[in-house]
Amino acid sequence: MDGNAGPIVEKAVVQTYWNLKLRSDGIVWLARRHVAYPSIQAVHQSYDEFLAVVDDWLLDRRIKSGKIGTRTKVPMAWLTDMRDAPEMRNDPAFEAVVKERRPELLERSQALAVLVNTSAGQMQLNRITTAKELVLGVFSDPDEIVPWLLLRMRELFGRSN
Repeated sequence: MDGNAGPIVEKAVVQTYWNLKLRSDGIVWLARRHVAYPSIQAVHQSYDEFLAVVDDWLLDRRIKSGKIGTRTKVPMAWLTDMRDAPEMRNDPAFEAVVKERRPELLERSQALAVLVNTSAGQMQLNRITTAKELVLGVFSDPDEIVPWLLLRMRELFGRSN
């Protein structure tokens, strides 16, 4: 990122449950909209929808960077902004879906951070993400989360981002 200019939002997409900002620094900013999931199937559908957008964007980034046809991944990170989410769900069915779908995010990038409003939200995330192989950043300050993700991307992908 240039010292004077912020990252460019390459693509912004509004979906039923998420607002996506696909940024030039490789961060996928997933902002949860204040729309409750009516069913567990809707959670699955929301993941399918935002992952399709992200995969198209990643392919475009690979083509633009000249990495298409190689095994090299383009640097990316997940910033999941839960500040506008409806009430926190902690029912077993919901937590099971999140746990089931998390590997799909991690296969694209293990740089994963969550932005929450409250310490209760931080505690819930810490409780449901006990996997030792997962380094998850949980933040309540938006000014801290992006630098943390950029550092995590450098650790995972090298300095090419």
